[in-house]
Amino acid sequence: MSEFDDAKLPPNEPQMERAIIGCILQKPEIADECLARFKAGGEVFFDLKNRDAYLKLLALRQAGSPIDITTALRAVGDLSFLQECENAAPSPENFSYYADKISEAFMLRKTMAACSEAAASVYDNAESAESVISSIETKLQSIREIRSSDPVVRGGRAAGLLTNHLEERFSLQGRRSGLVTGLTDFDNLTDGLQAGEQTIIGARPSQGKTALATTIIHRVCLIDKNPTLVITLEMSIHALCRRILANHCQFPLGDLRAGRFSDYDMEKFARFNLLLNSSPIFFMDAISGTDSARICASIRRLVKSEGIKLVVIDYLQKIQAVGKFEKRTYEIAQVSGALKAVAVDTGCTLLTLAQLNRESEKDKTSRPPRISDLADSGQIERDADTIGLLHRNRKENEGRDAALIIAKQRDGDVGTCEMTFEGKFSRFENK
Repeated sequence: MSEFDDAKLPPNEPQMERAIIGCILQKPEIADECLARFKAGGEVFFDLKNRDAYLKLLALRQAGSPIDITTALRAVGDLSFLQECENAAPSPENFSYYADKISEAFMLRKTMAACSEAAASVYDNAESAESVISSIETKLQSIREIRSSDPVVRGGRAAGLLTNHLEERFSLQGRRSGLVTGLTDFDNLTDGLQAGEQTIIGARPSQGKTALATTIIHRVCLIDKNPTLVITLEMSIHALCRRILANHCQFPLGDLRAGRFSDYDMEKFARFNLLLNSSPIFFMDAISGTDSARICASIRRLVKSEGIKLVVIDYLQKIQAVGKFEKRTYEIAQVSGALKAVAVDTGCTLLTLAQLNRESEKDKTSRPPRISDLADSGQIERDADTIGLLHRNRKENEGRDAALIIAKQRDGDVGTCEMTFEGKFSRFENK
């Protein structure tokens, strides 16, 4: 009857399922509402006979055939069952109530199945504790996303949403709506890093992606005290902190690496350590490799427990996909989509670094990068709300001239943000 073998049946609402069928028999347009509300399709029906009848009525509707007791009988073949369904629904106007009931039971069944699978993994010793927890969190989130809801918003509701948005903007009174990076051109063009959005910063190796990220981390977290999660897949945590230290103290990074500093410098470093210690910054060391499920689960957990506002990921193509794919592009598409979804779900701001391919280096004129240079997948471009492409002119001004080309902005203009790169301090400054 279902995927559960226990004698005790999991949550189910067979009477409500029959009421849904009764609503369709009385008012065929209800079938269209079912298609809009039930993202899981016929799976929301637990009773297999109910599910079969429901799917057959939907097939009639989709084929353009009329739905009445005659056509339904021809499709389903059980008059007493159809009459029982009609009697279960006194009025098709109660459809939303019935739909909510069977959706709730469906979500509980899916939750039980996810927990059972996790328990089986534990007994089989097939996965580590962290992997099991991450898997559960990912599955539970996917269950939340299939909650019954009508995706169509009427004009009146849209007007209300617009009013709320405008009131929120008006209350800012000229202040930035997003997180301020301190890079004036970028903040002017984007109004800061926006909540619930993913900003991609793409560049070739050694162009300064991480330096740009640490510049933003320094302002957003250490100065403005916004809770920040840094997920590093390429650089150790102490190396990353060393870059933030060089940025803050304006101390040459090379001297830090070589240990060329005095007792006076150590006093400055001690003050920085106090600042770092008091800042709401969190690091996730993923150098040894991790997948998108674990990263998204960590983000969701820390947004809830620590109020994370900004998540910085260095860098996207290092994240492992969940599942097996025939092509690398499909793997990256899975990772990119998962990151976009977690930004929307949690409302946090995602700043994701990404690698560019070598096409821009093949041009003898050293052309600026383009969106098409994003390595491995066009899905990155589709999932990103904002795309910045980092470009440095190494031949002029001793390599200090730099630009962040805003090549895509879903809710704003594109343009170029001029900056100055201070390589020895691992930081970018306003020009």
